[in-house]
Amino acid sequence: MAENKNEKILDVKNLRISFKTNGGTVKAVRDISFSLYKGRVLAIVGESGSGKSVTSKAILGILANNKIIEDGQIIFEGKDLLKLNEEDFTKLRGVKISMIFQDPLSALNPIIRVGKQLTEAMKLKAKATRHYAKKRLKQFEKGFYTYLDKQNAKELMEADFFTEVDENNLKIAISKLQNNIAKIKEASDISKLSNLLSTNSKLLGAVSKVDKYHKEDGYKEINDKVLSLINQLKAKADANNPSYLVDAHNLMEEEEKLIANYSSVSLETKQEALKEKFYSDISKASLLAFNSQQEKLALALEAAKAYNEEYLKDLSAFNLMQAKKALRPLSKLVKASLYAFNYDTDNVLAVFPITMKDCFASFNNAKKLVRDSQKVLEKYQAKTIYDLPPQVRAKEREVIVQPEEYFKKMQDTLNELILHIEELLKRNETVVPYLAEGVYNAFVSDKGERRYTISNEEAKRRALSLMEEVGIPEPERRFYQYPFEFSGGMRQRMVIAIALSSNPEVLICDEPTTALDVTIQAQILELINQLKVERNLSIIFITHDLGVVANMADDIAVMYAGKIVEYGTVYDIFYDPRHPYTWALLGSMPDLKTKEKLNAIPGTPPNMLLPPKGDAFAVRNKYAIEMDYEEQPPYFAVSDTHFAATWLLHPLAPDVEVPSIVRRRIQESLEENPSNIPHPNSYKNSILKEIERR
Repeated sequence: MAENKNEKILDVKNLRISFKTNGGTVKAVRDISFSLYKGRVLAIVGESGSGKSVTSKAILGILANNKIIEDGQIIFEGKDLLKLNEEDFTKLRGVKISMIFQDPLSALNPIIRVGKQLTEAMKLKAKATRHYAKKRLKQFEKGFYTYLDKQNAKELMEADFFTEVDENNLKIAISKLQNNIAKIKEASDISKLSNLLSTNSKLLGAVSKVDKYHKEDGYKEINDKVLSLINQLKAKADANNPSYLVDAHNLMEEEEKLIANYSSVSLETKQEALKEKFYSDISKASLLAFNSQQEKLALALEAAKAYNEEYLKDLSAFNLMQAKKALRPLSKLVKASLYAFNYDTDNVLAVFPITMKDCFASFNNAKKLVRDSQKVLEKYQAKTIYDLPPQVRAKEREVIVQPEEYFKKMQDTLNELILHIEELLKRNETVVPYLAEGVYNAFVSDKGERRYTISNEEAKRRALSLMEEVGIPEPERRFYQYPFEFSGGMRQRMVIAIALSSNPEVLICDEPTTALDVTIQAQILELINQLKVERNLSIIFITHDLGVVANMADDIAVMYAGKIVEYGTVYDIFYDPRHPYTWALLGSMPDLKTKEKLNAIPGTPPNMLLPPKGDAFAVRNKYAIEMDYEEQPPYFAVSDTHFAATWLLHPLAPDVEVPSIVRRRIQESLEENPSNIPHPNSYKNSILKEIERR
């Protein structure tokens, strides 16, 4: 599919998923590929049964036990999610990737108050955050001890950097102290003053412990005064002396000034002091690590080219066992060439070993599948799988990927690695300041996150704030209610709050407005759009309604019968659709200006036990040509961002007239927003050509 200038955060490659049933194998997802980019919304659109939800559940690792992963990869943070075990997935699911489900009532536990369900998600996130931070700090420690002298590395690892986590903890500690100060200032009963002051001393100690910038500067002096006053009260020389209240009040005034003075120091100022002390060491380590990486990359490049020449030059000479054996030293070199402070995962280097191993396994398995398939064909005297009796064909795979294709994938994977390393080797030391800044920021962040904890009080405070953020009125009261006490819209808002409570990088919305009325749908969509901007979320939005995503999607993948039939930006799909199925979806969607009868899509989606031989939409498509019934169409490139799998884009295909309702809508929209017009490389069967001609 098309490349995008944004950072790629999730990559789905050649995914095929089937399910075993009593009637045969349901081919749910049939060789789809797409990418999700940082801060963008990818909408996956199609009728029920098109494979949208199966795709999202595969990303989240919650497919049913009867699944069959026939082929493909889902790459996230240098890992193939399809290869993760359940233990590893639980550290990822709901933490870095969250999901909003179709039915909010079934997504919420009916016998647990919603507040507890929300705070539980926060605590799980805190635990996972500490786990990841400690794991990454071990990597930093190894790097610092490798590239710095032992003493400097030790000081760096032991340094108390003031982070956002510390700042938040300090604010919480100060808030508790201020509440105590207010009680002391309001106290009129000397008998209760001693206990209040004892609490004050403890809270002062807690603030002093968290405030790593001021440490004990003024805290000890004022705490000594508090302790002195406590001792006077305990001595009870004159228990009813009102001067104790005056002294306590004055002491609290002094304490408030100290807190106000310390609180006025910004986080940036606190961080800058330590940055000046340690940044030169981090810069030095970053430079040495960069030079070391370049040397290792050169070795890996030389080994990759030799491997390519020796083992992947020609299929006829390919020896699987020798290639597998030779991959081990190459994989070690590739892994060693990762940047020592790998704070930003290099997917090409990280994924190369596992991708090659998958190719080897698939190559070997493909030979067995081909043999077994051939035996079945011979048994029933059939030329292709489509000639088999239906009850037999239903139990067979739709596509047997040939060993030659996996060999080609090996070549492509290795060539991608070689080109990537060559690009990395073009860098020089001018990139080191950027690397050092990245190392410093990631290191400081991890130092704070390894201490990340959340108390019950803080969890509740954040939960109330989050409930308010997603538009739940009276959060204090709602916090203690059960899901059945919420309306459908409020339940969906609660599910959104739970999904966002872990600050995920990827949010999957699986038809989140299906069970809601139109007014509430609009509110939920507006909320998701707002949260995407505020939190820079990457969103996969699944729906059967193109109109739902018109104002929120950046990219759209149109799915039908387990395949992506058209893919492009929101402007490509809405202003220059090329697949007849996309035309049908747009023509069946009402709008405020519609006067003519909407175009209903005739027929029903195919039985995925027995997917059709050619284009799955052909039998419902009045524009279908003979080739549609014989062979599945490849992707034709309309532009750099726009692809469609339809034979109508073949140069020899006949010219057809797009449905009038679709043409009219696009023409009216472009008259209102002419800047939205796409600029395709090909105008074959394009609505834009018709509009220009008219």
